[in-house]
Amino acid sequence: MERRRFLFTLAAAAAVPAARSQNRPVRLLVPFAPGGATDVIAREIAVLMGKHLGATVVVENRGGAGGSIGTSEVARAAPDGHTLGLATQSTHAVNPVVYRKVGYDPLADFTLLGEIAQAPGILLVNAKVPATTLAQFVQYLRSHPDQRTYSSPGNGTIGHVWGELFKHSTGTTMLHVPYKGASQALADLAAGQVDSTFTSVASAMPHLKNGRVRALAVSWPGRLDMLPEVPTYAEAGWPQNNQPTWYGLVDRPALPRTPGARCGPPCRPRWPTRACRQSTAAKACFPPWARRSNSRRPSGATWTASRRSARRPIFRWTSRRFCPIIVSGFLLDRR
Repeated sequence: MERRRFLFTLAAAAAVPAARSQNRPVRLLVPFAPGGATDVIAREIAVLMGKHLGATVVVENRGGAGGSIGTSEVARAAPDGHTLGLATQSTHAVNPVVYRKVGYDPLADFTLLGEIAQAPGILLVNAKVPATTLAQFVQYLRSHPDQRTYSSPGNGTIGHVWGELFKHSTGTTMLHVPYKGASQALADLAAGQVDSTFTSVASAMPHLKNGRVRALAVSWPGRLDMLPEVPTYAEAGWPQNNQPTWYGLVDRPALPRTPGARCGPPCRPRWPTRACRQSTAAKACFPPWARRSNSRRPSGATWTASRRSARRPIFRWTSRRFCPIIVSGFLLDRR
């Protein structure tokens, strides 16, 4: 079922160009700065889509406000199939709640084409932090309340959510330092300007090689092949933090649809092939069905082409029970 949903997603995207000019490129808007996991998966999908659409797919980064700026641009775009967007938990689950004027409705303003990828998160600390395990880090924070910091790619981003979830579940306190993108947040972590960060594995991998940061846990059902020595949050004793992030593909509501186009070659995308799986797995971005290899299925991570199904993760992550930013009372400009 998961694999079929993913195939439908790319088929739906490929159906868009029926009314599209073959001379115009397709814009794929990424609502975050270059270098992060969203940018990585967008460029992989752009290559895949370009082959099936027979058109140039141009990735454009529009970062800011936790992804709200770029997502708002997609919502304002002409419904002609020439502008698509990457949706994430930040843009479609968290931002509509924590920002008073987010600039779009996560359901009404978009056609939800489907989920395209899953990605695990990772907790990193500066190499000088006296903790080599998650339990030691929690104890370290408890002995230094309100004295340590964590960075994220920005307010309302998934890194911010992971950080607040960690604080809430472990009973610790840290000062949140938001940046304009994962690259800046990681650079300052390596330089010792902040003590820790919550980010995607895809963003973290280049920094793990320099020895200036240390990985303590990943949010995935099982250990990652690329980081076999790093335990999951569940293994370390905090299973509630095993929350990966998802990526979806969206278009404007008045999406042109041609039923015949869905049943043609676009229904056989290259993503499931071994070469494509290896390429994306090397960047710690996995097909939506990858998590099913483990019996412990992450919650709050399902995204399908169905509007009814799409509401579930959005409302799940924006409820007081599941959204740690709301639980902590940190509501950005809603104060």
